[in-house]
Amino acid sequence: MSAGSRSAVGRRGLVLTAALLALTGSCISGGETTADRGVSPSGTATRTEVTMPEPFGPLAGLTWPAGSVPENVLLHDDGRRLWAVPMEGHPELLWEHPPAGVYQIEAGPGGRQLAYSVMLPAKRAKDPSYVLYLLDDDGSVKIVDVVHDWLSIESPIFLRPPTELDGPVRLYWIRGSQEVSPQMGRLENQVMVLGDQGPMPVQVPLRYEEVPFDIHGYPGSWMFTLALFRTSDVPTRLEILLDLDFGQAATDASLTLWGDLGGAVNTDIFTGVAWVSPLEWVVPVAHEFFPEDFSLRLFRFGCDYLGSHVVHQGTGIDWGYPETPWPLLPAGPDRVLVLRTADVRKVASGKTDTAPWWTVDVYTGRMTRTDALWSPPGRYLGWWTFVQPESDVPPPTTSPDCSDLTWTYP
Repeated sequence: MSAGSRSAVGRRGLVLTAALLALTGSCISGGETTADRGVSPSGTATRTEVTMPEPFGPLAGLTWPAGSVPENVLLHDDGRRLWAVPMEGHPELLWEHPPAGVYQIEAGPGGRQLAYSVMLPAKRAKDPSYVLYLLDDDGSVKIVDVVHDWLSIESPIFLRPPTELDGPVRLYWIRGSQEVSPQMGRLENQVMVLGDQGPMPVQVPLRYEEVPFDIHGYPGSWMFTLALFRTSDVPTRLEILLDLDFGQAATDASLTLWGDLGGAVNTDIFTGVAWVSPLEWVVPVAHEFFPEDFSLRLFRFGCDYLGSHVVHQGTGIDWGYPETPWPLLPAGPDRVLVLRTADVRKVASGKTDTAPWWTVDVYTGRMTRTDALWSPPGRYLGWWTFVQPESDVPPPTTSPDCSDLTWTYP
C-alpha cells in the first residue's frame, strides 16, 4: 500500500472482516447503557451510587488482577491474554480472558486502571459495534460506553481535565464515525469524557473539514495533544494541536469544552504522539510525498516557540501502515519505542512473525534493540501500550531551560 493510500485509511485498517468473523461466538447481550465512574484525585476510581449496566460483551462481569501491572513496561493484550512485556527479559502473563476483539488499550497512572476498546461482530447498523471497558482498581470490569451504527471507540486516555487541576483524573475517548457531515465536510467524530453521571460529549470548536482523531498525553496529566483528521489532505492528513486550557485564556473552557488549542504540527504519520513526561512529547513528522524527510521531533513546553529537537531523521523507522499498525510509545522519561522499517517489511512479507521493539533516546537519537517483540493484529486483533508512573508535576510558573538542545522548525 502506498503512503498516499494509508493516509486515507489510517487506523481504520484495523477493522478487519476476519476479526469480526472470529468473534461471532462471543457473548452479545444487553442494550446501550453506561456506567457512572468518578475518579479520585489520586487517579483511582471512586464509588458512586449509580445503577450499573447489565453484563454486555466478551469482558462483562469478569474480574481482573488489579494491582498486578508493573510500571515502566509494555502492556500487550493479544485478544485472549494480557502480558507485561519488559524491555529486557521475558513477558509475564497477567490475565487470561475470553476471546475479545481488543482494538486499543490504555493504562492509567501507575497502571492501576486500564481502558479497553473492544470491537464487536456487528452485522447490522443497529447492532453494537464497539464497547469501552474500564478495568477498575478494585478488580472489577465496568462498561463505560457502547456504540451502534458502525461507530468505533478510539483513543481512550486517562487525563486530568485542564480546567480542574485539583480535580479527579477522568477517562476520555473518541466516538469514531465513518459518516461525513454535509454542513462541516468532516467525519462526525465526538470526543467524550466520563463525568460524574456517565459519558458526556466534549465540544471542540474546529474549522471546516477538521475533526478530532486521536488524543495523547502523559497519564493523569493536565496537558495533552489532539490530532485532527482533515477531509482534505492539504498540506497533510493530520494536524497535531496542543491543548492549553490550563492557562485559562479561554474563559469558557470547562470539563466539556476545549477552547485553547494551538501549536500546530502537520504530519501524515498515524502512529501517534508519545509523551515521555508531562512537559515533553515526541511527534513523527513527515509528508507522504517526501518520505525521506521523515523525522521524530521532541517538543518541550515553553521551548516550543523555538520549534523542536530532531531526535531521528531518515527512512529507518516504519510509518505504521494499516496492515501492520503499531503505536509510537514512551519508554520512560528519555526514550520512545519504535519499529524499524526493515523489520516490519519482513513481517509484512511473511518472512517472520515478529519484529523487535527499539528504543530511541530522545536527546541523543541512539537506537537500542529490546527483547520485546511486536506482532501484528491477529485473529482477535490485539494492541500495545506503555505503563507510566503517576506524576504530580504542576503547570510551570517559570520558563524552562532550552539551551541543552538544538531546536529547529517545525
